[in-house]
Amino acid sequence: MRAGHKGPDELVSITLPSSGIHLYESQHTIGFQVAAHCHDVYQVLYFLGGRGIIWVDGTPYPVAASSLVVLKMGVVHLIEDDPDEPLSLYVLAFNSAAVGYHPELHLLLQPFDSPHPVYAPADPSLDEVRGLLRTMLHEQNNQQPGCAIAIQTALLALLLAGYRYWVRNAESMAQRRASPSEERMDDLRRYVDERYYEKLYLDRLAQMVHLSPRQVSTLFKRRMGTSLMSYVTQVRVNRAKELLATTDREIIAIAFEVGYENLPHFYRVFKKVTGMSPMKYREMKA
Repeated sequence: MRAGHKGPDELVSITLPSSGIHLYESQHTIGFQVAAHCHDVYQVLYFLGGRGIIWVDGTPYPVAASSLVVLKMGVVHLIEDDPDEPLSLYVLAFNSAAVGYHPELHLLLQPFDSPHPVYAPADPSLDEVRGLLRTMLHEQNNQQPGCAIAIQTALLALLLAGYRYWVRNAESMAQRRASPSEERMDDLRRYVDERYYEKLYLDRLAQMVHLSPRQVSTLFKRRMGTSLMSYVTQVRVNRAKELLATTDREIIAIAFEVGYENLPHFYRVFKKVTGMSPMKYREMKA
């Protein structure tokens, strides 16, 4: 899915109630990790706080508070949290039966096939979506008579709001080109993906794109949702996890291969990111 990712992507089934609609909270903690996976339902992700990156079919999208993401059935995705600001979000999962079978209802699912699955954060036109999510939570939690109808009605209204947003913005999103500064940050990301095993320092990386370290720190976090050096750590740890899970090589050799010359330092970084030691991670994946 992303540089360094190999192996099959896991299908994770989500059990839905009879209504075919379920809204739940996902609160990530420091060290939260999940493998690339897909679902057999549609999903709408609404981010309450934190920062990070969601990879959708191999493309990274920065997400933060008020970002809205739509995921069609079967699309491979992965969320990477900023190590210092883990994400919290609501996940709205539903199946096609929940949408219904009116001839025009299929239009509401068109944005899920869009190559631009992330809606602009804090866009005023999405205020309605936030209110509808609150309505769905209220109905789901209180279970008053007719709540299933109320939840489906709110779902259709939410999808209609998203569809109209998508219609208004699809052309501009498709034609939008990255600014020069964004292109430089994309260049840095690709460089790290390919050369993560080398000695990478902020000062040197900033020189490569002719910017100051302070400018790079600001621009990279704005573009990717995480700091440049945190991204370096994420790439190295992800590669280490892959080697730990798929080989029997010595941990000291894996640490060296992914860019760490000091084994205790590698242990500290790995545990901070994953919440467990490299040995424990290997045992868990055995």
